[in-house]
Amino acid sequence: MIGRSTPASQQGFTMLELLMAMAISLIILAMGAGLVLQGLPVEKRLASEVAKLELAARKAAMQSSFLQRDVFLTIRAESFAGPDGSVAFGEGEISICHRGKAASFKAPPKDGYLWKFGANGLCEPLCIKFSLPEGEIELDFDPLTGETRNRALTLFES
Repeated sequence: MIGRSTPASQQGFTMLELLMAMAISLIILAMGAGLVLQGLPVEKRLASEVAKLELAARKAAMQSSFLQRDVFLTIRAESFAGPDGSVAFGEGEISICHRGKAASFKAPPKDGYLWKFGANGLCEPLCIKFSLPEGEIELDFDPLTGETRNRALTLFES
């Protein structure tokens, strides 16, 4: 048997068919991504938000040592501002507590709380609590490094 050859117009897919298949695939992918992001565990959402603050604290500590001058982070209930600019949290709120004092967590003042990183690289000892409706995480910052020393995660039952 001799193979039949097909005309060039019947080989492969048309551009329109390929574009339609790609569009349908992208729609399905977008719907799946939305469902995955919506169902992120509260631990991951908390970690994602506090990572922004931890990074800013490390940068402030390094900048204060490098520049040999005081650097401040302004902490507000819903955002913070450092040398690199202001960062708002996607969700959740912050409260602060001074370690060593018989104090409890309180919301920062409306105009913000200035967290000082001294010219010698030391920062003011501070505990920060980041809260979501489903849970909260407490961070205890080390005054020598400006990094998180202890973390305490609490999840609320729904």
